[in-house]
Order: sequence, then structure tokens, then C-alpha cells
Amino acid sequence: MEGGRISGIETADGEAIEADAVIAAVPPDELGRILPEGAIDLPAFSFSPIVDLHLWFDRPVMDEEFVIPVGSPVGPVFDLSKIRGDGPLTHIVVSQSAADDWIDRPVDEIAERLVSSLGDLLPAVRRAVLVDRLALKHREATFIPVPGIDWIRPSAKTPIAGLYLAGDWTATGWPATIEGAVRSGIVAAARLEGEL
Repeated sequence: MEGGRISGIETADGEAIEADAVIAAVPPDELGRILPEGAIDLPAFSFSPIVDLHLWFDRPVMDEEFVIPVGSPVGPVFDLSKIRGDGPLTHIVVSQSAADDWIDRPVDEIAERLVSSLGDLLPAVRRAVLVDRLALKHREATFIPVPGIDWIRPSAKTPIAGLYLAGDWTATGWPATIEGAVRSGIVAAARLEGEL
């Protein structure tokens, strides 16, 4: 920043890139770390974790590209092999949101419990061989929308000239969703374009 205006970015390896405008599409805690202290007043959000369990099977285990179970301990299931059309193995992802009970468990325990429940949902899982598994844990994946939160969610335009915000945590009118994040990016780009 120079004179209250954004002047560019500095990459992780120290390279300075000059710019008249920047759209910061990062979580609020990351934004607070990269901006000078006190540069912008960021709201304090509470966050909820997500655990994505990636499973590779020796054969197909579902007919659909994705399934959103109801009344099951298993969260949404995506067949990435069908969606991407890649690889000899079947690669599915089970996405556990509000994963407070899962986030600190070891991957073996997560896999054992979810694969067992997945077999109830998708019987072909019981006949397949689990070749590999990986758990990706996102501690602060989504902000928790408590009453009144919309009053503190920042707009795309900031008090810093040339700095715009994008992310599902900004004032999108939507909860913490992919759609909200996309919407915020569109709004930030439109604001930036309108001021250049």
C-alpha cells in the first residue's frame, strides 16, 4: 500500500507485482495476515470444519456422478472418476460438513467409519477393494451464519482504494456456498471494472 491505495502484491517468494487494483479472494483471517495491521476492519467470524475423504476403489461403486444422502451419517458423495473421466481406479469423495466430530480423527478411523456407512448407501462398496484413501481436513472451511451476521459481512469495495474482496464470507446475500463465492467474484470484478 502507498498513501492509502493498493499498489500491488508481494508473492510468497518475495516477488513484487505492481497493480492498480487487487481482488483479494482469501479467507478473512488470511486477509488480516497479508494486509498491514489496522488497514481494514475485518469481522470476527466463527468457522465450521469440513473433512473430504478421498477413496480409490478397484471398480465402480456408484452409478451417479454424485449422491446427496438423506438420513445417513455420510455427507455428499462425488464420483470424481465419472465427473473427470480419468484413471483406471474409481475415485470418490465423501464430503463431511460441520465436521467437528471428524476433524481430529486419524484418517484410518475416518475411512473405516465412513466406508462402512457408505456400504449401506452404495452396496457396490462392499464388493470393491479399497486401494487408497486420503482425508483433507479444512478447519475453517465455512463461516457459521449466526443471526445478524449479514450486518458485518463486508462488501466487495473496501476503504482501501484499489482493493476489492471476494469470497463466500463477504456480503453476497448467500450462505457460505460455492454459489456465494462465485457471486462475490462477479460483484468484485464488476466494481473494479466500474472504477477503472
